[in-house]
Amino acid sequence: MNMNPKAKKDRKTILVVEDEQSLLGAIKTKLLKNDFEVVCCGDVESGLKFVADMPEIDFIWLDHYLCGGETGMDFMMKIKQNFPRKKIPVIVVSVSIDERKYDRYMDMGAEKFYVKSDYGLQEIIDEIKLYFKNKKL
Repeated sequence: MNMNPKAKKDRKTILVVEDEQSLLGAIKTKLLKNDFEVVCCGDVESGLKFVADMPEIDFIWLDHYLCGGETGMDFMMKIKQNFPRKKIPVIVVSVSIDERKYDRYMDMGAEKFYVKSDYGLQEIIDEIKLYFKNKKL
């Protein structure tokens, strides 16, 4: 057991916005095993509340399709409108991609877009770790 109080403080916090509960659990478990702090939700409003209430969020893992009828694009638009000074890096992880959707996310400032079937969880997490070393994906 690590009793160093600074160790937890140095861990990066990732907000995971994903509506599929079984996948959300797997993502959270894998991120925790990779030494990240994790907060999770399945809809836009809950995600916005976390961004508003938790200044320590360092990164956002965002699904496109979410509960409540809104999408990841709605989430990103609301972050830009409501928190223009917060520059939290966002990756989008979705079941599908088309050129228009990809272009809109990139125009809104997403760092990268992943298609779920093309990447394993650990691959994405390894890229997040690299992001924190290099500040780019």
